[in-house]
Amino acid sequence: MRLQSPLLLVCTSLSSAFSVSLVQDPPNLLDIGSGGQEPLSAKFPRPVLHKPSETGTIYEQISSNPSFSRLTKALDFVEDVASLLNNSSAQERIKDLNFDPVLTLFKDVKAAFDLLDNLESLSSEEGKHDKWRKALKLILRAILNYHIIPTAEYDTTDLGHNLTYPTNLVIGGVFDDEALRLRVTQTYIPPATKINFFRRISKPNVKATNGIIHVVDGPLFPPPSIFQELYMFPRFFSTLTSALQRSGLTRNLDLRWVRGKGLKGTPLVTIFAPTNRAFEALPRNLRSYLFSPFGERTLKKLLQYHIVPHTVLHSNYFHTSHGHKNTELAPCHGSIQVQGRPYSLILSPLAIFLGGQNANKPPLEPIISIDFDLHSLLANHTIHAHVAQNKINFPFPTKRPYIIDTRIYVNRQLVTEPDIVGLNGAIHVIDKLLDPRGHRQGHHHHGSFNEVNIEDDVWTGWESWLIEWAMQED
Repeated sequence: MRLQSPLLLVCTSLSSAFSVSLVQDPPNLLDIGSGGQEPLSAKFPRPVLHKPSETGTIYEQISSNPSFSRLTKALDFVEDVASLLNNSSAQERIKDLNFDPVLTLFKDVKAAFDLLDNLESLSSEEGKHDKWRKALKLILRAILNYHIIPTAEYDTTDLGHNLTYPTNLVIGGVFDDEALRLRVTQTYIPPATKINFFRRISKPNVKATNGIIHVVDGPLFPPPSIFQELYMFPRFFSTLTSALQRSGLTRNLDLRWVRGKGLKGTPLVTIFAPTNRAFEALPRNLRSYLFSPFGERTLKKLLQYHIVPHTVLHSNYFHTSHGHKNTELAPCHGSIQVQGRPYSLILSPLAIFLGGQNANKPPLEPIISIDFDLHSLLANHTIHAHVAQNKINFPFPTKRPYIIDTRIYVNRQLVTEPDIVGLNGAIHVIDKLLDPRGHRQGHHHHGSFNEVNIEDDVWTGWESWLIEWAMQED
């Protein structure tokens, strides 16, 4: 099936201006990407609002462009989203979206768009197809809202400041009723901005009177649950998903609609997900033990240590389901308590410096350093996470004079792929299993954080401690 008109990504401030990305190339519908916001990084200057031109609102630009006729049809069918894009005075997200058994009427998104093409015939048979129209509107509303970023107006330079952004999609009972997020990554050689790994902004920064439009090369779909997302990529996570299933931990990462029972699973969770490479790096006899009947308890406890329940942690967003409300974190020194969970927020001096033997490297501006102690699913075991963000200034004239480098460490191990967004939380990919005895390399000292190379032989001699550790009562 080919979509004759694009969908859109909207980065917008509902009180002032929008930013929109429109899709022009025919998408592959099989490609699926990998409320308030609680930003963790130091605030950048608020994006400067572009002076309104006489080009019309976002909706007016879309509806007047023949290339987006099918998108216009979808917007007209879901009136509240069309109104949002046509009028920036709305102050709240559309929050009436809930899962409903009608979702099971569609086997895939293609059915929804096929039905969209037959709206006229459905309208002519009043009452007969009400359930189909209801299901179609529900699905289209979710997809369209996932293309909208309502917190501010962002051009592509602004989008490069963080890895995740809240969308306009809020689903009751999912993500603790907070806005689902999308992931933005940028490359510089060649220059490109990608959304959820698979979609690329092909035409950026199209100005409208109420925001900015970014044209993307395919539709964005809300991500699946954490477990389903891991399961979709067996090349990287087949060992992990098999281990989770064997250990009975699927329900701790999954969230799905069960006919007649509603949502079942975990609405909020973060996992530090070891890849197949992480398991292959273990001693052969340890792998054999873990996946034998004798190692079942040990394997389960190791996996539980990698899971943080009731919490979502991104490099610029932190939320727990224990009553923690939206908090704007301002630069400061020392530590702050959030629902009894201490973490430090240390802002290094914003001074450009060159470091001795590294004088040939671009100047580096440390922006922020944040520490978290996260309670894992394994009782009485805490994970230490650290978020570091730096501004790297190019020492030569360029169209864009700097980039923002964001990194997450867990027990002082670098996360190889941070901030993968999920329906019910976050995935951070690691290439080495975490030592459940904790980060033994020492306590993080305020003002400096150096990556510690995790010892390759950390699992050597595992027989002397791992089995005894696993047999301990929680």
